[in-house]
Order: sequence, then C-alpha cells, then structure tokens
Amino acid sequence: MVRRSLQFLYFYYIGVPLIGILAIVVSFVTILPPQKIVILAGPEEGYFANVAATLSNELRPLGINVQIEHIEDTTHIIDRLNGADTSGPHLGFVAQDLAATPTDRVFSLGMISIEPLWLFSQATGDIRNIRDLKGKLVSIGPEGSGVRVLCTRILNLYGITGSNTTFVNLNIADSTVALEDKRIDAAFFLQPAKTAVIKRLNTQTDLKLIGIEEAEALSHKISHLERVTIPKGAFEIKRLRPSKDVETVALPVTMVVGKEASDSLSALVANILRENYAWETLFTKDYELPSFVYHELEPHPAAVDLYDNGPPYLTKVFGTKYGLIIIYAAHPIFFVFLTAVVIFGMIINYAEIVPVMSSVRDRFRK
Repeated sequence: MVRRSLQFLYFYYIGVPLIGILAIVVSFVTILPPQKIVILAGPEEGYFANVAATLSNELRPLGINVQIEHIEDTTHIIDRLNGADTSGPHLGFVAQDLAATPTDRVFSLGMISIEPLWLFSQATGDIRNIRDLKGKLVSIGPEGSGVRVLCTRILNLYGITGSNTTFVNLNIADSTVALEDKRIDAAFFLQPAKTAVIKRLNTQTDLKLIGIEEAEALSHKISHLERVTIPKGAFEIKRLRPSKDVETVALPVTMVVGKEASDSLSALVANILRENYAWETLFTKDYELPSFVYHELEPHPAAVDLYDNGPPYLTKVFGTKYGLIIIYAAHPIFFVFLTAVVIFGMIINYAEIVPVMSSVRDRFRK
C-alpha cells in the first residue's frame, strides 16, 4: 500500500509536470514560423520585388530566410498560392480584379500601396490622349502581367485592339529602354509613384505623361479601379514634371498569404507591413495603410488587430518575434495548458476522493 502511494506521489509531483512541460514545448515548436519561405514577386524592376526585398531584410534577423521568385505573369500569383501547401509558396501580391478568381485559400494582409496606370509617349509625337494610340506601336506588358490585363480591358473600351494597333509584350526594363530609344510610340506601366523606373521616366524631357480623361468613368466600370490625380510638379518643381495635374486610374496593391502558412508568419509579416508602409504617399495620408479593400479576400485576424491596435504588450516582454507568436499563434499551447490543468484537477480530485471512499467502505464493513 505504501509502495503504491509513493508511486502515485512520484507520478503526481514529477511525472505529470514533466509531461505537461514537454507537451507545451512540443506545441510551441509546431507554431514557430518556417525557417525558409517563398515570396512570389513580379519582375526585378517592379514594386512587388521591392516589397519582397524589404520583407527579406526584415525577416532575416528573425531567423527566416526568404526566397524571392520573380515572375512576369503576376495575375497568376494568387492561383499559385491557392494551390500551395505548407512548403510554399507562402506570400504574394494582388493588384487586379478578383471577381472571377478563387480566393478561399488565402488571407489578405492588407493593401500597402496604390499603383497608377502610367502612359508615357514621345514628347514630339502626336499622341495627346489614349484615343490617339490607335494605329501606333504600344508596349502593354508581358502575357499574364497585371499591366497587360488592365490595359487590354481599358483599350477595348476605346475600340483599340490588336487588329488596329500594334501591341508589343515588353517587360518594365525593355519598355523603358525602347521608349528612350524611340523604338516605340508609347508604353504603359502599372507601378507606384516611388519606384525608380517611374521617377526616371517622369524626369525625361523627351517623354510626356499622358492622362486618361475618362478615369472617373473607368473607375466605375472596372472593379477596384479608382481615379487618382498625379499632382503638377510631383516629380520636379523647377521644370514642372509633370507640367500639369494628370488624371489616371490606379489599382490597390495587397499582400496575400496562403492559409497553409503559419499564423506566426502572418503576424510577423503584418507587423513589418505596418512599420514600413503606413506613411504618406502621393495618394494616401499617414496611417491610412495598410488597409483592407478587396472584399473578396478574408483579412487575417492578426493583421486586423495589429493595424487597429498596434503591437501587443507582450512584444515588450518577450521581444517582437516571440511576443507576436504567443499572442497570435499560441492556440495549441493554450489548449495543452488547459488540458494539463484539467488533468491536474482530476488527479487532485482522485487523491481526495480515494481516502474518503476507503473510509466509507471500512465503516460499512464494520
């Protein structure tokens, strides 16, 4: 009897706590972000690639190595994320109409920028508006790219098609050089204002920026498209580049994460976006971004909370990485902890009930 009591005490005071601690450690390991992730970005000269490089630099000190995959067909990024598993790809970008695109296996981490549609032509040419593109040699981007999809849709509304106009499938770098060498009449770009290529083109005196007079109407015809104004002198005050306010259309750029990616990774990335992309641009004020604009995309709960309330207090106690992980990804640990509490409670009850039952049994025997 004494031996059995000692065995019970050993199990109660040593075995059960060790098992509980081991279970919690194992649970914590399972919620850690992967050590290597894949981000699907656009061409190396584009905005998606710039953001991916920023994420790579920010995640590296947190023990996460980033592989950036540059692709031209950016409209298919979300399709690849929809079909991804835990091995990746993990993150990508959306700047397109999602009406016909499945989005059930991705979360939104929020809009981080606005991409205007820029139309540049030769300054000495006869192109004054988008209608004048008919019959010209125009670069509209590679197959599957966001700029090509949007341009094709818009130009069709003006009656400008491949049957009456020559379209070339040049990427960002090649379109820029072709414009400067006067080998094409005009070129479209879908990039934020701060990208190097847009700054470069807007300071070229032999090029001119063409506006879209029907920008407001187009914003009502195409989902998520909005009218924006590029202010006079936005790129250079002295020589006034552009020389007047220019109206065009723009698409929101949103970061997306596959639902198979861990909650801890999503929380860490959302916090980086909050710290790096909340500042004023030509089209937004401080702290307007990141935000959620694509109603087809489900916002990640951690991103919503971070953007609304800022980092939780535990990030000051445990550091950014582990504070975010504990708050937004430690659900399995809490489950294990509660399970351990229940087990401890059952053992305590058992330890208290057994002597009582033995006493009652002895009385009946007497």
